[in-house]
Amino acid sequence: MSATELNNLLDLADSIDTRLTTVLTINARHQFAMNLTAEYAEVMQAYRNVGLCFVAGNPAYLTSEERRLDIKSRITDLVKMSRVGLPDAEIFVGSEGLDGTSSELAAEYSTIPFMLLGPQVHDQAADFLQDTAVSAVYCPCNMSATNDADLVKALGSYALRRKWVRRSLRREGFNVPEVTSTVASGAYPADGAGKVLASAIRELALCDHDQTRNMLQRFSSNGIKYAAVLLAEENKAQSQILSRLADYAS
Repeated sequence: MSATELNNLLDLADSIDTRLTTVLTINARHQFAMNLTAEYAEVMQAYRNVGLCFVAGNPAYLTSEERRLDIKSRITDLVKMSRVGLPDAEIFVGSEGLDGTSSELAAEYSTIPFMLLGPQVHDQAADFLQDTAVSAVYCPCNMSATNDADLVKALGSYALRRKWVRRSLRREGFNVPEVTSTVASGAYPADGAGKVLASAIRELALCDHDQTRNMLQRFSSNGIKYAAVLLAEENKAQSQILSRLADYAS
């Protein structure tokens, strides 16, 4: 969006609820990331409830030139530039593949390491506590799924983007391209591949009431203050679930 559109958005957010914080996520390797961040930061200086999140970006959405950019120096420069104009704003730094950089920036610029929910998230959070009091985690969510097929339909493609999930499938003798094609078509993989995928999804997402309550409690004890919850499906039922989650977390 343009700086003018951002300004209009922040005006609207303030008019709806002054407790609402607007956080913009920026793909650090995008060719216009530096210019956009500078423009956004200038607009954001006039508002209190604002924040930024810098991520490495999925290579699938980058040009070959953008993929060659050094992500560590890129994110570091973006954080430094942003902190000048936004000394008190919350700045999140995606930690996937960048744990060391996230820790260094947290210690020097009071940024917040932003992890992906997965098997190692609690160990990561414990490591980050050495450099910062808080961290954040990105949590896909589908709490209305009643069986493995529902889970795979909602979050199978997301899970297949993770290397360890693809390795798990190969280790069990499954053809990953075939499984990926089946999931993309909306079908449930046969011959046990679906169960392997569903099991992985339960480590990558919030999937049921009890698991979610336990996960939120562990987050709190490990210094994870922020949980960014992405609904796998946009509908009334999912929104009501998210509302109940927010009530519980608060």
